[in-house]
Amino acid sequence: MSNTTECLNFGVITSTGLPIVYALMFLPSISGNIMSLVMFKRLSKKTSTHFYLMNLAVSNVVLAVGMPLQIVYYSQGQDWPYDSVLCSVVYRGASILTHCSMCVSVTIFCWIAVSRYATLMRHKERVRVTSKTTYEKIISAQILKTFRNPRFALYLCIGVWFILLCPNIILLVKQDHAPDKPCKEMEFIEQRYKATSVIESTFFFVFFMVVLLFYYFFIKYIRQLQANSCIAEKHRVYSKVKSNIIIILALLLLCFTPYHLSKFLLVGYDYSRGCRQLSVLIEIKNCSLCLAEFRSCTDPIVYFCLDDTFKKNFLRRCGKCSKDEEASSSTINRSAIQTPTLSMRIIHSTETKERGS
Repeated sequence: MSNTTECLNFGVITSTGLPIVYALMFLPSISGNIMSLVMFKRLSKKTSTHFYLMNLAVSNVVLAVGMPLQIVYYSQGQDWPYDSVLCSVVYRGASILTHCSMCVSVTIFCWIAVSRYATLMRHKERVRVTSKTTYEKIISAQILKTFRNPRFALYLCIGVWFILLCPNIILLVKQDHAPDKPCKEMEFIEQRYKATSVIESTFFFVFFMVVLLFYYFFIKYIRQLQANSCIAEKHRVYSKVKSNIIIILALLLLCFTPYHLSKFLLVGYDYSRGCRQLSVLIEIKNCSLCLAEFRSCTDPIVYFCLDDTFKKNFLRRCGKCSKDEEASSSTINRSAIQTPTLSMRIIHSTETKERGS
């Protein structure tokens, strides 16, 4: 790996373009998700979906906190020594925040898909006339029912955070020493980083397939409802649900998949093949990581798609703000109109008193 140090130099896209993109992403990501958290907190009654979405918003806030560290690393970090404090704090800190948040997000998307399917099975139980098989009783009544339980959703999300944070903190504490290496080689010279890359990418594809599977069942059932319904309004509702699911899957596919594929390619790359291909792969990996983090800016749209209560409260609040503005402006206009009238009354009463005297 000593002969490939020049291959790992950041290109113009990484050293100049990515810091600008991260700076543009930071405010929309952190403000949008904090505002969403406030909206979720204000809900009087929280369902399991609300707890999943709240933790998804928290993971996006954590991801946004790591963006300034990535800006510093990409713009200045390639010349830092491997054993320096800046390399340890900035690179490792950004890695923990970024990768933990991404793993939590993928896991929660999986739980949301299972929860949506559990709600679907509950609806089928209400409308179904025929008796259920033993398999359906076990799946719908025992396993899937737990995912609709708000308390289970809360404990499940806490467990996910604990399981994913512990190994990353261990990686932060156990640091190898390589005084003759630059900071940019960290993820290539440490074998445990390669192992975690493989585990993380495999973890993503397994959970993504689970999301695809459960949303496939969901869309299949909606198609059956459309085929059995002649009401145009219901058709519009079903079409909207399908389009929302497609948006969610498209965001997951476009944002996450390129990054994890590039990590697989880098782990299996033969470094004897030369610098050019390695440099291109590193640029692709850095850009696809930025694309994966861009999802934190789009997740408030996902909250709209997945939860009608959140959508209604948000629109109601926006409508209330606009009505308050209209009311305040109309009050100002009325006061401006009424002020001359009041003064005219005072003048008229004064004149009347003078005439009487």
